[in-house]
Amino acid sequence: MALVHRIVSTVRVQDATVQGAPLQGGPVTDHNATRVMVNGTGVGQADQAYDELHTIAAGGTLTLDFAVGGGLKQQDNSPLAMVAMKGLLIRKVDGDGTFSVEIPANGILHMAATGDKTCTYASDDDLYHFQNRLGVTVTAASADEILINEEGGASTVTLQVTAWGDSA
Repeated sequence: MALVHRIVSTVRVQDATVQGAPLQGGPVTDHNATRVMVNGTGVGQADQAYDELHTIAAGGTLTLDFAVGGGLKQQDNSPLAMVAMKGLLIRKVDGDGTFSVEIPANGILHMAATGDKTCTYASDDDLYHFQNRLGVTVTAASADEILINEEGGASTVTLQVTAWGDSA
């Protein structure tokens, strides 16, 4: 699957002061970043993409295995065969439930300070985002599965899950 992925992030801080001092950029500070990842398996490139909408039942767990043989498909219905993950975005799009992202202690996206579970996300458009242009290794083991848990108890949550990476 040929892939060109353009990522645009904007953070805006407006009309705020820190201990009485204005923002560094004046009354509005924008942080903009754009990265284009072209098709390939090198630094800053990606040739694998996963993009699916998932609904998780109340108290349920969605298990995602991005590795070769993990059973996930790309948009052209070819098997996802990711050996290095460059990015993951999980965004709540609907439902009254809340969600958390659980990454095993030795898993692919584990950051030493985060522990096994991220915070709980509740509002529509809340999102979990990971990006690394070098990529992190994905192995075919349960330690690399990512678990998304519905934490609301009696509600469902619908999420858009997008991931990109390399096959080699």
